[in-house]
Amino acid sequence: MVNDMDYSNTVKKHGVIIALCVIGSILLMAGTSYALFYQVKTNSENQVVRTGKLAVTYGNDSRSISLSHLLPIADADALNDVDDKYASNLIIENTGSLPAIYNLKISKDLVALEAAGGSDSEFVNLDYVRLAVYIDNEEVVAPCALSSLDSSENNIYNLYSGTIDKEGTINVVVKVWLDASTPTNGDNDQTGKYIFLKLDVDSVVNEDATPEGQAATPAEPQNP
Repeated sequence: MVNDMDYSNTVKKHGVIIALCVIGSILLMAGTSYALFYQVKTNSENQVVRTGKLAVTYGNDSRSISLSHLLPIADADALNDVDDKYASNLIIENTGSLPAIYNLKISKDLVALEAAGGSDSEFVNLDYVRLAVYIDNEEVVAPCALSSLDSSENNIYNLYSGTIDKEGTINVVVKVWLDASTPTNGDNDQTGKYIFLKLDVDSVVNEDATPEGQAATPAEPQNP
């Protein structure tokens, strides 16, 4: 005959074990779902960077694109996200007395990647990294794959070039997200891979606006 007290204790012990297993499974699933794709903010000291006559203020005090919990999403959903989860901001100010040409670039941040224990081989395939650029709320780069941009150097891609008037200021928003078709299983599985990107701006003075440049411009022929 089975002792009622022993039976009750056994049932309680089994119940506790089952409950712990369920909780552990839930936590594991939650951790996996939030760790599919991620990136880390670095270079926190780079709030304002001066390059020639330009002063560039990076949002979140960093030139690194700081996004987390990146999951595949449709272009329209990423662009219309009201919380700006996919947006990185910067302000470019021309502090000089002449117009300046600026070049906005984006690149892999391999230093930050290696510091996090990853390698370039573990970087998300750039064919699935989507982006768009807005200047003063106007779209200047339509949604496209990062891999489709021109690359002036290895791992450095040209985003956009423009001109800022003397003492002018522009507001730049770069949105980055993962294409809805990003594979999460199979041979091309991108799950658990890294994305570390950073923005850079360089500039040159618009020589056509200098007295020397204007003097070198051929004069228009006059009517006889």
